[in-house]
Amino acid sequence: MLPPRSLNWPELYDQRPEIYRLLAELPNDSRYQAWTEFAWTLTSEAARDRPPRSLGLLVEAPAHIEPLRVLEVCSDSRASEKNAEHYSLGLSVEHGKWCLKPGDWIVAVNRKTDRKTMTQVLQGHGQLRVAVVRFLTREDLQSAADSAVDSTAAPEEPTPTSREDGPLSPPEPQAPQAGNSNVPYAEMRVIEDYDAGQEPIQGYLQLRRGDLIHIQTGTNQPAEESNSRRCEYVWGWPNHLEHNNENGGWLPVECISIP
Repeated sequence: MLPPRSLNWPELYDQRPEIYRLLAELPNDSRYQAWTEFAWTLTSEAARDRPPRSLGLLVEAPAHIEPLRVLEVCSDSRASEKNAEHYSLGLSVEHGKWCLKPGDWIVAVNRKTDRKTMTQVLQGHGQLRVAVVRFLTREDLQSAADSAVDSTAAPEEPTPTSREDGPLSPPEPQAPQAGNSNVPYAEMRVIEDYDAGQEPIQGYLQLRRGDLIHIQTGTNQPAEESNSRRCEYVWGWPNHLEHNNENGGWLPVECISIP
């Protein structure tokens, strides 16, 4: 999820008219102070060797715009299971980020932006890559700030740092404690190929769909503008290699899922 951006109406009208139109649909729009966007991905049921299940999203389709607004995430569904995965891996903290929730706007599904096609794809059982826009209230932003303060007291985690040779540089990867067998990790399956060479600097982990990897929980970091993916990155290793600096790298969370 990208950092929240303030709701500058003239700027949105000129530069992001699709976001401007969404904001105009909100009730009590004066409550909202910022907006953000992120990708929400699901593996196909076939890839998980499971019988088809309902996605479990109740949405509404306002007149005059293409995006769909989420009204409810139903229990015991593909959507609720995906949300639970994020919580179990510590990838959801301030304002429920990474978890689809009521009030979110679905603006694209598998790169399709027209309402009819998005609805058809969501009703299927295949892999989904959903582009989501979320508007944030003052309370949401305060909750995020409180979470950030609380995290400063937590044990030190590996933190990507930015280069100084240009603006909007990606994280400079730094490994977790090398060779520490006590580092908490989770096994994940790669659901989408990821070319680490698309990142401007080295230190990212090449991914091939179907492979198993280990990620160190709690190392998630936000993407920067120059990263190739608009999602958080976590530190991980191929599951068959030793957990050390040389074998590890940063990878986008939207490319992995619980096996």
